[in-house]
Amino acid sequence: MNDRSLAIPGGKNHYKNIDITVKVNTLITSAFARLNLLHMPSFQQPIHQSCLNPFKIKSPNSTKVLWGISDNLLILASLNGLFGRIHLKHVLDLVFQTMVFYLGLEELINVKNIERLKKDLKVCYPLIDTILDGLNPREDWEDFCDLTKCTDVLCCSERQTFEGILNCFSESVGTVFGCLRVHGKVAAATPNWWTLDSVELLQIQLLLSNERYDTGIDFPIYLPVRSPKIPFRLVQWKLTQHSDVCLLCGPTPSLGDLEKEVKRFWRTAFALLKSAEACYPANIPLDIVLDKNVLSYLLVNVDKRRSLSSLSPYSTSGDVHSHLTPVRKRDILRTFYKTVVGTLINLPDSHDSNEVFMNFEYYSLHALVSDVYLLLILYPSGLPNHYLRSITRTTLKILTHEKNCKW
Repeated sequence: MNDRSLAIPGGKNHYKNIDITVKVNTLITSAFARLNLLHMPSFQQPIHQSCLNPFKIKSPNSTKVLWGISDNLLILASLNGLFGRIHLKHVLDLVFQTMVFYLGLEELINVKNIERLKKDLKVCYPLIDTILDGLNPREDWEDFCDLTKCTDVLCCSERQTFEGILNCFSESVGTVFGCLRVHGKVAAATPNWWTLDSVELLQIQLLLSNERYDTGIDFPIYLPVRSPKIPFRLVQWKLTQHSDVCLLCGPTPSLGDLEKEVKRFWRTAFALLKSAEACYPANIPLDIVLDKNVLSYLLVNVDKRRSLSSLSPYSTSGDVHSHLTPVRKRDILRTFYKTVVGTLINLPDSHDSNEVFMNFEYYSLHALVSDVYLLLILYPSGLPNHYLRSITRTTLKILTHEKNCKW
């Protein structure tokens, strides 16, 4: 039996019985939590849209079970460790939305063939793995979208030029939804791309991060919010080793026609793409220099649902603080985010506190909320809080008001 479990309602009385289950073993173990997907044979309460209810059970391996329900679909999770309610609900929501993303809402709420649905659900497992891996990410995972529910972006001075090319390219292939990704982060997008729901943008980003391809991909997806019952085509075409263009479109164009349009619009942009790729890993234009005490940062625009981050914003910082590897810095920032957001800081409106300091033996952390922004920065240890505050505010101003730093 496959080591994934999704509980799906079926039969005539699916308010009281869960008819489908694929057995599960432990999926992920981390310093923060152990998360399993379980099966509950009977459920006696009416189903409500998108609810999350934790309750305790006696178990040597877990202290809490959570169930989440959306559109007559029940998902259960057991865990141990300290995990905020807001982050747990996010995980459960994503699991459900992943099933809609691949199969469509209709197939999930109107079950006709249980055995076939159980087989069809297997296509969801890799993306669910990625979601659960967010509890303990793989070493090459540098993004924060799975945590923040915001699109990870790369800021480059070529953005406006890319947007012009992208708009013309998208129009030529009959779609208004397109984006250019550099090192897996969105560097430019059509205006309509940003009208997609944040969860849809997140699902696309997570899916593309799992794909390994030579030229591109082309397969149907459902948009959980905009189009949960009618599929779009998700088409991605690789432009360079680190850049690709992504489209949402209908039955046309064919891949052959798309290849012609890619060459027509993007062949003159390769020098610009290489220039944009050079912004990585700082993920900001090369002429923007941050304070060298900024070891890594995560900046979230709550209003636009976009995030800008870097694990190596200053080229020499790793030499002085070699014990803080990029993976270690990523884990520290992720833990800091999960610790303060939903507890000490409530987004999008934070009235209780607008900043949080945490000081440890080898590093310090500062979180600042200002207007629509949340900025988290990792610093070396030993710096006074008033100095951290000054650097954080200066960094925020640079990353949000600098003429050459628009995202």
